[in-house]
Amino acid sequence: MKQFIVTFLFIATATILTSCASKQVDLQKMKSEDRLYTGKMLLNLNGKTNKDLTCDVFLNIDLNPAFRLSPDGFYYFKTNRKKLNLNKITCMFNIDGKNKWVSNYFNFEKLSKEKNEHFVTSLGVINAKWTIKPEDVERPATQFANDTKEKLSEIGQFEYDVKPNLEENKNFIKNAISGLAEPQYSFNEKIFKINEDAE
Repeated sequence: MKQFIVTFLFIATATILTSCASKQVDLQKMKSEDRLYTGKMLLNLNGKTNKDLTCDVFLNIDLNPAFRLSPDGFYYFKTNRKKLNLNKITCMFNIDGKNKWVSNYFNFEKLSKEKNEHFVTSLGVINAKWTIKPEDVERPATQFANDTKEKLSEIGQFEYDVKPNLEENKNFIKNAISGLAEPQYSFNEKIFKINEDAE
């Protein structure tokens, strides 16, 4: 019975996250403080790439993910935050024959949002490589992405860089959101800088 409850909760959680990640943005319902962001993230986790992975990406210290990693890497989200960064990535990882959530962190400096509500900001393309060895996962891992108990975080070797990708990101979000057209909306790009002072 306990196993059934855990399995049910896991499926329900995954369904909610997937729904949130794929939810369309209605431009007519956006508030004046909301801003749109788009980008691309490509991850290699122990040789597996986006299409073979289930990963969620979080802003700042949020408990709920901003988006779920897509097979082609493209994403968009809206937020009213005055300053933001992509803070954490959490992925399903097989440990002892069971899928568990493991996480790692980006050391990005926060970006300030545009004053103009009709600006769409591209965050470039993030290329990340995450290597997890068997000895890195000998501790128990959580089964829920936003559970802070017995969580496997900052494990393995995590490397990443950020490069410009304005045109590709712009074409993606214009096709993804109806009505997002120039000249009513303007597009710019802000590239995350790595915080060298972060440990």
